[in-house]
Amino acid sequence: MKEKHNSAENNDDVSSTKSYFKISNPYHAYDLESGRWFYHEELIKNIKIIFEKRTANKLLVIQGNPGSGKSSTLRRLKEDKAILGDNYIPIYVDSDEIKSNDVNRYLFHVLKTINAGLRIYKLQSHELSSWFEQSITLTELMRFTKSIERTLNGNKLVVLMFDEFDQLQQTVENPEIIHAMVQYYDFILNKTDKIRLILAGKRKIVELARKTNTQDFFKSGKFIYLDEIFETQDIQKLIINPVKDHITYSPESINYILETTGRNLYCQQLLCYYIFNYLNEQKRGNCELIDVGIAIERMLSERRVDFIHYWKNIYWKFQLIVSALADEKITKKKGQKYFFEETALLEEIFDEELFSLLKRLYENQQISKFEGVRFDQNPFKVQVFGEWVKRNHPFLDTIMENWDKVSDIVTLTSLYKIIELIPVDKIPLEREILESVIKFSMIWTKLKQKIKGIKADFSLEEELIKALCELLGFEIKTRSSSRKPYFKIDMRRLNLGGLEEVIFFNPVNDDLNELEANYIQDEILRQDKPGMPSFLLCLKMSEKINELIQKRFLGLVIIEEDDLKKTVLSSHPLQVFTKEIILKQVKPSAVSNYTTEGPVKTTFFGRQDELGKIIKAKNKNFAIIGSRKIGKTSLLMKIKDELPSNLVPIYLDLEAPQNQNNDTFQRLLSEEMSHLFYWVDEIYCDFSNIRSVIKKLYQQNMKTPLFLFDEIDTLLKYDRDNEYKLMRTFRSLFQEGLVQVILSGYSELYYEMHIIESPLYNFCHPLQLGKLKENEALDLITIPMERISVKYNNLEDRKLMLEYTSKHPNLLQYFCVHLIERIENHDEESLQRTIFREDIESVFESPNYESYIIDDFYLFFREEMPSFERLIILLIVDKFSKVNKFIISELIKVLKNYNLNISTGKLLKYLDNLILRYLLEKEIGGKYAFALPIFPEILRRRYDLENLIEEALEDARQSL
Repeated sequence: MKEKHNSAENNDDVSSTKSYFKISNPYHAYDLESGRWFYHEELIKNIKIIFEKRTANKLLVIQGNPGSGKSSTLRRLKEDKAILGDNYIPIYVDSDEIKSNDVNRYLFHVLKTINAGLRIYKLQSHELSSWFEQSITLTELMRFTKSIERTLNGNKLVVLMFDEFDQLQQTVENPEIIHAMVQYYDFILNKTDKIRLILAGKRKIVELARKTNTQDFFKSGKFIYLDEIFETQDIQKLIINPVKDHITYSPESINYILETTGRNLYCQQLLCYYIFNYLNEQKRGNCELIDVGIAIERMLSERRVDFIHYWKNIYWKFQLIVSALADEKITKKKGQKYFFEETALLEEIFDEELFSLLKRLYENQQISKFEGVRFDQNPFKVQVFGEWVKRNHPFLDTIMENWDKVSDIVTLTSLYKIIELIPVDKIPLEREILESVIKFSMIWTKLKQKIKGIKADFSLEEELIKALCELLGFEIKTRSSSRKPYFKIDMRRLNLGGLEEVIFFNPVNDDLNELEANYIQDEILRQDKPGMPSFLLCLKMSEKINELIQKRFLGLVIIEEDDLKKTVLSSHPLQVFTKEIILKQVKPSAVSNYTTEGPVKTTFFGRQDELGKIIKAKNKNFAIIGSRKIGKTSLLMKIKDELPSNLVPIYLDLEAPQNQNNDTFQRLLSEEMSHLFYWVDEIYCDFSNIRSVIKKLYQQNMKTPLFLFDEIDTLLKYDRDNEYKLMRTFRSLFQEGLVQVILSGYSELYYEMHIIESPLYNFCHPLQLGKLKENEALDLITIPMERISVKYNNLEDRKLMLEYTSKHPNLLQYFCVHLIERIENHDEESLQRTIFREDIESVFESPNYESYIIDDFYLFFREEMPSFERLIILLIVDKFSKVNKFIISELIKVLKNYNLNISTGKLLKYLDNLILRYLLEKEIGGKYAFALPIFPEILRRRYDLENLIEEALEDARQSL
């Protein structure tokens, strides 16, 4: 029969059968996790005395092991206002429930918890969001706390109760939080009058005081040790008195209960609960030694959540040692004494730390006193818990439960030895990873064992580098033939800017001398691109290696044993290698892929509509139209990479001067076509034989050639003057089903497609490129940043970048390039990968951005732009400065005021061209606006608008 004992509602259940005793089970068996089973009346009395005596203490420190009743007592104080009386306002804060590793967010959660407690007493009613935004400083928390006193009347006192205070040491990785909280407690004691402080924790609270140098702070408090409140006779009363008229305990049974529970009040109550139920079934009123043993067996046979809760709250290193202590093969009983035998596994995991951890377990009263490896009694203070551990968490299983943590703290050499000592089927690693770990561990161990002074043949070093490249998917390009070899490694697989072909130096021991250090430096500087990251596998750090690292211009990336281990252990080694090694040592600018020049590949985002239309289309030609830097070439490169298998791409860059007439075009075409034929070294294409060449190409691989003609405008001018020989040829080839064509260009391509006499008329489906969609723009400025571990302090700040760039892909690339350069100069190293709002504003306000807009992005505005189009822009800036928007009739009126009479049709043609140049955009309803809203303001700041208009008017009148 199983008792329902895991909830408060079922605590009084005795049995599903008729009860022998005339009372319900009086012992408490609630879950330890609920923390409501027991509270100390003696402790309550002490609290009031401490806070109310003439020379009152403002700080009370309550210490006790799990199950001693400290949390239960504090929570009871919170829930029952009558316990302390009307003059006290108890506010309960569970430190273990506050989850944040950021100091300001942690302090906010403290404030939020305190405020919630105060609102029960109607002392704080304002919403926190009106004060703070999920984050506060220590000063703000102090100011908030001081304001509490102003709401208190008469003799009322606020009692702030911080439970599990010492859990900060385990659950919080940021030491700033621990120090901030100690400063906060000190502020309460010294700067407030009506606030009292209770800190509750385990015995290691004293250890925390030593570690944080806060002994003086704790000296001002009154300490209560819950484990020492009860004398033996008092503890016995807790066993006997609840059933004194029903059950008689033999002296041996009482001693056994005390011994097996270690006088832990919770465990004692729990065991008595099972004893009561068992005797009830047996219909007996006497408890003997054997009955206690049977009750223990029943208690341990059930999967009680209280033991599980206690286990989960034990630091993982302690879990390993506790499970070893419970293992009869490791802790052997000889007579009445127990001997803890050091195992190879524990030695490899903890090394010299093992006995200091044992000492801490003893100080925390979790294990018995020991001398050397000998315990004079059972190693477990609470023996029933030790027995539960033995049954539920065997030593090897506990290692496996904590495998990630174990593998994180041990060396690569120790990891190999640990694996040797554990059955392979138990190790929680995939077979490939396990084999990789063994392989690297063996090589590394052999390297570390090499005898100093003996001339090395570098075979082991070479084996290690080859194994690493194989693991990461890198290709070894070349190997130096020098006395100290290095490798050139192709790392383009990473898709990180600047990391293409890099140097990998062999591992060096800790005795690197001046000559060897100079060799490494010279080899790095001898490369074509000095400053590009180079890699050094390092057996052990040394002074000379540190000197090399300090020379930032060398760009030396160190791979130590721990880095190698993390990489090898990961199921995604390339990601770990990138994030944990490269990005932690290399500046973001050195590995960023953002660029404002040329086509982009790894930072290509958006254009999914255009890409989808082209990829999914069958037997269709396209014309990609747009201004310079809008992303035409980048889109063509993307199309080339994602074409269906029935097409073979042939890309021709026609922007260079030598490719802008028929002869040079045919030579370029011949070169590209030759690459596709495996049966000839060279083939020449001209307009007379191109049809036969294409037919042979199709017969060779059964794929249709797709010609991508990039920046075709200048060549179109030449072709128009030569009877469209080029375009007529390709139109004919398409009509015969031999080719498909994608053209990219600007105004010439746009207008050729609208001339009926042109062979491009109705030949291509037009795709006019403009700014990106908002989600596409956000992806562009976010995802590549994340790849190099750069983040935004506030994601909402990204919208500001969209506003400053009008979502133009090249301007977004510009912003990202300069943001990365800027954040690298943040004073705090921890912030050198964080973008703040002021960084974005600074890039926008920089004279460099203004220069880029005028001198590069809109270069044509001052160099090659037709005079009438320039005049239109200047007049719009001048006459529509307030709204920067207009309709065509308004612009016609402005032109007439300058005696410029122009037809609506001709003006529309000018406006269309300005849209193509990305100067204007047409909105729904027929209004025109600037495509880049910041351009008018830049123009006003940079030039004398009145003079520019006069010059443009004179030029425009001459052109009409």
